[in-house]
Amino acid sequence: MIKLHNRIFRRILKEHLTLRRQLARLKYRLVGQIKLHPGCIIEPKAELKLSHSSSLEYVIEVGKATTVKDQALLYPRTGFIKVGENCSINPNCILLGYGGITIGNKVRIAANTSIVAFSHVFSDSTASIIDQGNICKGILIEDDVWIGTGVRILDGVTVGKGSIIGAGSVVNKSIPAYSVAVGVPAKVIRSRAS
Repeated sequence: MIKLHNRIFRRILKEHLTLRRQLARLKYRLVGQIKLHPGCIIEPKAELKLSHSSSLEYVIEVGKATTVKDQALLYPRTGFIKVGENCSINPNCILLGYGGITIGNKVRIAANTSIVAFSHVFSDSTASIIDQGNICKGILIEDDVWIGTGVRILDGVTVGKGSIIGAGSVVNKSIPAYSVAVGVPAKVIRSRAS
């Protein structure tokens, strides 16, 4: 009897989560400028946030079989965020897409990662940093990349196909394809190419 109750309870929880995911999807469809593939999963406590109108048809796109976990934030600001197929964006990830963020297919982004596609101009020491504007070059993460927990990826960077970025690394320069990079700042320690 206990096994039957456990199965029923698990089924109710599963249905409840499915309903919450469907409501989240409906909310984003109504907002506009967000394109979610029918096969992607947006967890109910994930946040896809729009703050501006854009000439782009979509400022956030999430591909087939991609999961955006609870507490992840996708915030395109004045740019865009495009996530490919079969990706995972785990809890507490922050993606700020001022200059544009493009993420390929089969990319794994571990928890607590920040991907920030802008930087402040600070070359004039006589002017306030806030008054000097921003640089927005954009970020490209190619297919089949694994980004470890707590990584920071900064503006103007390309992370090459098949690369691995070690936990806690700060990526401020582009990483070649099939590289393993670690550290602050991230440096390539070996190649995965055969």
